Formats: sequence, C-alpha cells, structure tokens
Amino acid sequence: CQTIQAMAREAAAAEPTVSTNTDPAGGSSRDDSDSTVGPADEGCCDSEPASAPALCEFADVETLELLSARLLNTMATRVVQGGLQPSDAMAEVRGLLSEKLSSAKKGPRGLAVLHARLEKLEARRSFGGRFVSNAADKVAGKARELEVRGEYRHGGRQRLALQLVQRYDTTREWHCGCDMEQLGSTERERHLTSCVFRPVGCSHAGCTALFSARYEAAHDGSCEFKVVRCALGCKESLPRRDMEAHVAGPCAMRPAECPFRALGCLAPGLVQGEVASHLEEARD
Repeated sequence: CQTIQAMAREAAAAEPTVSTNTDPAGGSSRDDSDSTVGPADEGCCDSEPASAPALCEFADVETLELLSARLLNTMATRVVQGGLQPSDAMAEVRGLLSEKLSSAKKGPRGLAVLHARLEKLEARRSFGGRFVSNAADKVAGKARELEVRGEYRHGGRQRLALQLVQRYDTTREWHCGCDMEQLGSTERERHLTSCVFRPVGCSHAGCTALFSARYEAAHDGSCEFKVVRCALGCKESLPRRDMEAHVAGPCAMRPAECPFRALGCLAPGLVQGEVASHLEEARD
C-alpha cells in the first residue's frame, strides 16, 4: 500500500490543475481537451514523493496492474518490430501524456482512447523496422528481458500507468481524483482511509490478493481462503477452497445409501453420519 501511495503521490504532483465540469453524457469529468501534460522524467528510478498531493492518489489497483503489463508489451513490441532502442520506445509511450484528448461526444472515450493509441503504437513501423517471424514469442521474450534488466521494472511502469489513467480517465471511473486541497486535515485523513479506490489486502489467512476497497465485498464473497460453514449443513467450518472435497467425502451430511440397498433397504433421507446408527437399528 505504501508503495502504491508513494507512486501515486509522484504522479499527482506532475498533474496539472484542471477544472471539473459536468459531462453532457452524464457524470462528472475533467475538461482535458486543451490541457497538456509534460512527459515525466525518463527512467524508472525512485525519487522523493511529493508531500502534499493536490489530488487523491488512489486508482483502481487491477486497472493499474493490467495497464502496467500492457505498457511493457507495447514498448517491447516497438523494440522488436519497430527497430527502436528501449529508451526511444519509453519516450514514445511517455509522449501519450502530452497528446490532446478529443472533446467529441461520439467515439471512444476514457481509457478506450488510451488503449487505441497504444495499439496504434504497436502497429507502427519506424524507419529501420522489420518484419519479424514468431513476433509474439520474441516480444514476450524482449519484455522479460527488459523487466529483468530493470529498465522497465514494475514500480516505474506503475507510476507511468497512474499518470496515464489520471490523464485519460476523464470521467474518473478508474481513479479518484478528489481535490485534496479542498479538504481540511481531518477530512483528508478520513478520505485516505475511506476512498473506494484505496488498495486493501484480503484479511483471510493465506490469501495474498490486493484490490481496491470497492471490490472488498465481492472478493470476500468468493475468496477461496475464507473459512465458511459447510454447504450441506454439518458442524464443520473450513476454507471455501476445500468445500468441494469436503461435501464429496467426509461430510456427515453427505447423502448416502444403506450398504444393504441391493438387498432391498431403501432408507429415505439417509446421510453419511447416520449410516452407523441406521445399521444398529436394523440389527435390533
């Protein structure tokens, strides 16, 4: 959580001040059509975070993770198929921070615009570019190579992903963007502990999932590590991931048949935990 907050504080400090208008299509959006954002410093080296971000630094955890992976793939593609040096591929992607956003009411919007521009970059053929056989495998290999070398390590890509989300997600569907300067110190602290985009970890032992707070209830309802009562109603409580084996095996409430069914015993409603007493009664 601290890593994500530090990353986001750097990104927020680099964001311009923008006005908030009502989107004719519904919802609140930031008017970015005429604003520009200068490219962030190249490289992925850590630096001191801004102490007081103007905007809330939280964004959807899964969206950042997926976009971070997409950025690595895009840059690897430009190196393999576009004939670029890694630093030039990085500069191209950072250039998306300064591209203007269309104010048109029709067509792609939000992060769909960003992904369309990334796709366009991946398809571009630079001077010196070449056709590459088995391109997908080579791009995947180059991505692993770049990440191992540290040129595009995870933290740096996450910071860039956050900047891009803040830039393109004008309806704030995938990030908060709350104006922290308009909040008092108490309200600010309350927001940081209640923002629906803040990263939280699963509380169930053994689960390492990290997600935005707005998905906490949904995750809890499906987490395989959560201890729950037996689905068939016996007295056992066990992790959800062990339930299938439990109800198919040792559960006392599993439907059962009398061992002497072939001889005509059709005892109705018999469950595994009652088989022994059923046999005792039959013997008496």
